[in-house]
Amino acid sequence: MIFRCLISLLFGFSLIFSVNANVVCEKPLLTGWSASWEPLVMGSFDNPTGFDKDILQATIDAAGCSLRQAKLAVPWARQLNSIKTGQLDIITGASKTTEREKYAYFTEPYRYESVTIFVLAEKLSEFTSITFKEWITKPVVLGLEYDNFYGEEVKSILSVYPEKIYKVKMNEQNIQKLRSHRIDAYIGFVPAEPIRLNKMGLQEEIVPVSHFKINTGQVHFMLSKKSNNQQVVGRLNEGLKEIKNNGVYEQILRKYVEKYGAIQ
Repeated sequence: MIFRCLISLLFGFSLIFSVNANVVCEKPLLTGWSASWEPLVMGSFDNPTGFDKDILQATIDAAGCSLRQAKLAVPWARQLNSIKTGQLDIITGASKTTEREKYAYFTEPYRYESVTIFVLAEKLSEFTSITFKEWITKPVVLGLEYDNFYGEEVKSILSVYPEKIYKVKMNEQNIQKLRSHRIDAYIGFVPAEPIRLNKMGLQEEIVPVSHFKINTGQVHFMLSKKSNNQQVVGRLNEGLKEIKNNGVYEQILRKYVEKYGAIQ
């Protein structure tokens, strides 16, 4: 009799959690896919994979919510704008900034991120005994991507030298500009950028300045304030905590680390 009561009680709690989750997540959360950013974002808009996308799906599942993919590729800058307008509900790989917090919620972090600068291999010896802060004072031009956040340290340094910055939509453009000597270096995320260069067969021609590596901080899921509320964020935080506690997060991480090495 006691056993039967316990089973009924546990079933009741499970039912309550399921109902509450459905109430909080009233609709599938719409997300976007921009382009391959291996190993974090891979696949295609209708079949996304990669560490970030796998962690998002596992978090959504654990939270008792559901996810829906946009029916076309959405570039990163447009993803940010779509979060601002409420056209997208949630995106991955977002750093928390004061500006973004005006229009978006952020979950607890799910990984860390770092950047460094990439230069022509023939120029690498020029960086042996110099820091990034010293290098940027020279007559150089540095390539960046629009709407990317490279951490407070980089932001602070570059704010002093706006005339040295050249921005593009995607780093593929910076790669071409570097090869044609129109810029001296560009900033890329690690490990995605070395993987991209390797895929392009340029790993011997363009190399990272490893000792310039800067940790940009924590990375979160970012949700539109126009189409979500704090309850949804709370539910996703519970889901993220659950997958970290039950081994699912570690299982996903191990899958990518075994193939790519450290990814954060």
